[in-house]
Amino acid sequence: MRCRGGLDNSNTGRTSYGFGAGDRPNLVGDPNLPNPDPQQWFDPSAFSMPPYGTFGNAGRNKITGPGLANVDFSVTKDSGVAESATLQFRAEVFNLLNTPNFLNPNIFYGTPGFGRTLGARGGREIQLGVKLIFELTVGPDARLAPITETAMGIP
Repeated sequence: MRCRGGLDNSNTGRTSYGFGAGDRPNLVGDPNLPNPDPQQWFDPSAFSMPPYGTFGNAGRNKITGPGLANVDFSVTKDSGVAESATLQFRAEVFNLLNTPNFLNPNIFYGTPGFGRTLGARGGREIQLGVKLIFELTVGPDARLAPITETAMGIP
């Protein structure tokens, strides 16, 4: 948890560390909800602004974000087009069940979206493709010359 950016509530002279404000709010209750949803992933009223000049007591990892549920599926069919070439037809589906996978909730105390999940990963994607696979064979009479020291220019 972090307090909103630009506010130096702890009076350290630093308003920001890394990707957000450096101050933490106080934890005054249980932030976990029995049935979280994107509109309210955790209880924002479980946090409060600490008194000026102090650090908040909310530790790291007090909130667990939404999980990831994903099923990918692919089908391939190989068809011979010549003795040394194969044509492969591919159909791939990512997130086959089209399950919504929400991003982590907003954890910046004092911002309008605090406690809400504001985005999601992409939905189902279908990809079709064709791939030509061929082998390069060298006949029995074609041989590579052995590498020797004289062939490399070393006397």
